[in-house]
Amino acid sequence: MSENEPEKPKGGWGCLQWSVVLVVLALIASNFVPTYGLTTVKALQMKGSSNARQIIGLLLFYASEHEGHYPDFGKDPSKMTSNVAFRDLIRAVVVDEFTLDETIFSCPRSAFIADKKLGEAPDFKQALTPGENHWMMMAGSDNTSASNSLLVMENAFEAIWPPKWLPYTETPSSSKSWFSDRRLPPPWERGRSWPGNTIILGRNDASVEVVKLEEKNGLLHLPSYLRFKDDPTSVIKILDIEVENPGTSSAP
Repeated sequence: MSENEPEKPKGGWGCLQWSVVLVVLALIASNFVPTYGLTTVKALQMKGSSNARQIIGLLLFYASEHEGHYPDFGKDPSKMTSNVAFRDLIRAVVVDEFTLDETIFSCPRSAFIADKKLGEAPDFKQALTPGENHWMMMAGSDNTSASNSLLVMENAFEAIWPPKWLPYTETPSSSKSWFSDRRLPPPWERGRSWPGNTIILGRNDASVEVVKLEEKNGLLHLPSYLRFKDDPTSVIKILDIEVENPGTSSAP
C-alpha cells in the first residue's frame, strides 16, 4: 500500500447501522404483540365455543330421551336457573359408562369455573353449585324449535330479554395494555364481554359463533338480527346463572 493512499475503514457496523437495526426490530415487536394477543383471544374463544357446543349436544341428547323436551320443560322459568337445568341434565346423562367433565359448563377467562365435583349419584348435589356455571340458557325451547334459535349464551350483566353486557375493559388496577404484557385481565364477576365487545352464543342446531355486540348507552346489546323481540314484557325468558354473591355488580 502506498504511503499516500488513504486508509480504508475497518470492517464491521458502526453505531448508525446498529441504531437502524434496533429501530426495525422495535417496530416488528410492536406489531407482533397485538397479533399475539388477538391469537390468544381467538384460541380461548375456540375453547369456550367447544364447551357451548358440548352443552347443546347434551341438551339434544336429553331431548331425544324426553319426548323432545329440555330440562326446563313444565317448570316455572321465574324459579329456574340455568344451573338447575344443567344439573338436571347431568343427572340424566351421567351413567356408569359415561363420565361427564363438569368443566364444560365453564369458559376461559370466566369467574365461574366448575370444580369437577359432582357429588354422589343420583342427586349430584355438588354439581354446578353457585359460581360454577358460566352459561345462560333460553327457556321454553325444545328440539323442534327453529334450528337457528338461540339456546345458550355467555352470562349477561342484565339477564332479562333483551340481555345486556358490559363492554370489555382493560385491568382497572393497571395502566398496562392487555396486549403489552400478553395476558388477559382478571375475570370479571359477570356480564363482561371479550376484547372487541364480543360474546359466544349457541343455537338450537348446535352451531356456535362469536358475535360482535352493539353498544348503546354504555351497555352492549345483541345485534339487531338476533333481537327477534325487543319488547321487555314479552314472554321470552332467560335462565340466568347462579352466583355466590348475587348482589355483587361488576359495573365499573
